[in-house]
Amino acid sequence: MVREEIFASPTLRVVRGAGDRSGPVVVTFEPYADFPSLDRAGFGAAFFAQQGIEAFHVIPARNDWYQDADMPAALAAIRAAVGEGRRLATYGSSMGGYAAYRFSGRLRADVVLACSPQYSVDPARVPWEKRWKRAAEGLRFPFDAEPVRREARAYLFYDPRTADRRHARLIGREMPVCHVRLPHAGHPCLPLLREMGLLGPTVEAVVRGTFDPQALEAEVRQRSDRSPRYLMHKALALPRVLRGRRVRLLDRALALAPDDPWVSLTYGWVLASHRDWDKADARFRKALALSPDDPSLLYVYRRFLERAGRHAEALAVQEAIVRRFPEAIVHVAELDRVRAQQARKGLLKRLIAALPGRGSHTARP
Repeated sequence: MVREEIFASPTLRVVRGAGDRSGPVVVTFEPYADFPSLDRAGFGAAFFAQQGIEAFHVIPARNDWYQDADMPAALAAIRAAVGEGRRLATYGSSMGGYAAYRFSGRLRADVVLACSPQYSVDPARVPWEKRWKRAAEGLRFPFDAEPVRREARAYLFYDPRTADRRHARLIGREMPVCHVRLPHAGHPCLPLLREMGLLGPTVEAVVRGTFDPQALEAEVRQRSDRSPRYLMHKALALPRVLRGRRVRLLDRALALAPDDPWVSLTYGWVLASHRDWDKADARFRKALALSPDDPSLLYVYRRFLERAGRHAEALAVQEAIVRRFPEAIVHVAELDRVRAQQARKGLLKRLIAALPGRGSHTARP
């Protein structure tokens, strides 16, 4: 596959993939990554090359929601290379979905494909968004007010049962959007479409201008009962009083995907919500055995241990994550938080033990 680097800086890189230079063109943006690197191939690079669609891949060195000072120059280089008269689509998921819609103006995009996008992660703009709170710490947001292209046809794919619905609503205030709702897809929603065999055809249809959102939603509904991801997210969404139904859904998901670590992990999380600690721990350990090098799995396991009151083990797991993945800055910061939290708990226990009537006492004469 012939690739050409059209922009490079210490923090940002743009790579041009092979493809038809007279047809539609795609600009892709990377999602959040545990190990961001400029050496990545680019979001969807193999797929677009296989389909013969030319794509420009914007690759950041950090998870900074594309607030890099070099973004204007990088986008200008893309726009100059594309030229005029071609249909241009932007494409990204989660953090990349934010960039796909936010930079539609500078790129003069004709279509936006944003999957589970954030409207922003700036606490001043979305104070209710807690999922990216630590990742966004220390970031400035010079491009959060970047004008979008209202003439673009914007497709927002998301699970309406998550906080992504609120982001989609806010994006819709800035530009006309078509909401493609995928209940129980979770965040991000792309793995559900991939699991169902619908991701590639959907992306290509959006890029080429033949996409039918109603037909996709109907097809997803038809295939949902055979999707492990759909079943596990549906189990998560059910109230705790429906334990039996939740377990049955997870049993079906596990039967469909016995080697999927995230199914086992979700099963463990649901069992933990019912305080079935031993069975939950067994599910978590199965997930970690299936994928021992995934820091995200270890992170969720650490949260489970905290929830179960096993704080020393939780600290040990977080320390292990940092030892194995020292380049994952978010997990290093999380270790500092866990240590501080446990220090506070230790101090509180000592204070309580020192109260009158607490702790050990000598016998009265």
